[in-house]
Amino acid sequence: MKSYEEIALVAIWAYVAYQIGELVILAWRSKPPVKPSAGDLTLGREGLAGLTAVVERASKEDPDRIKVRVKGELWNARLASGGPQGASPGTPVRVREVKGLELEVEALGEVDGSPPV
Repeated sequence: MKSYEEIALVAIWAYVAYQIGELVILAWRSKPPVKPSAGDLTLGREGLAGLTAVVERASKEDPDRIKVRVKGELWNARLASGGPQGASPGTPVRVREVKGLELEVEALGEVDGSPPV
């Protein structure tokens, strides 16, 4: 049978090994997150403002309500007030802002005051 001193020594070494293992796991889990390498990567609704969209179809009842395609997705949109009324399919527009699930868009050229091309 082992003496109490030998048992205590084994217990101390087991405790030290356990603590080292905890430190290794803690260091591994606390690594900083990987930053995207694509420059200024913006995802979600915030990334839509300023993008160019194409009018897919317009509402017959309300000419300001249209459907636009942005980055391959179809969105409900409303033409910004003060701009030209209605938009025909295929017309490029620029997204001004996102309001809920609807985009506010303007005809290209309105941003700097010049007429659309």
